[in-house]
Amino acid sequence: MSFRAMRNAFSSIKAIKLTQSAKLVLLALSNRHNQETGRCDPSVKTISKDLMISVRAVRDALRELEARDLIETVHRKARTGRGQKNRTNRYRLKTAAKSAGGMRQNLPTKQEILDAPSAFDDLAMACEEDLEDE
Repeated sequence: MSFRAMRNAFSSIKAIKLTQSAKLVLLALSNRHNQETGRCDPSVKTISKDLMISVRAVRDALRELEARDLIETVHRKARTGRGQKNRTNRYRLKTAAKSAGGMRQNLPTKQEILDAPSAFDDLAMACEEDLEDE
């Protein structure tokens, strides 16, 4: 859950007139938003089950949120041997985009992660030192 996305969703709900289902869907998307990566890709069925509303209401709410420019939907498809298969849509919360980008800048690069010694390395060095002492 992204606290920034939730905070931004609540401020958007206060500022913009939305239907009740659109408010709920915006909060559900904010709850499923990953603050570190910016990913948000729950299925329509998952949102429907989370909120206990119909799939039709979720789809209508998603269209309303897109029309109000609060989210952007990326339709994803996977290539298979028989053509294309639909995958879950990815949603970009436009109010949370700045917070996701800011978090990634604070994360170490992959190279820094690989170069840093891990707890396992410390344990292995301690075991080697014990074997050398014997």
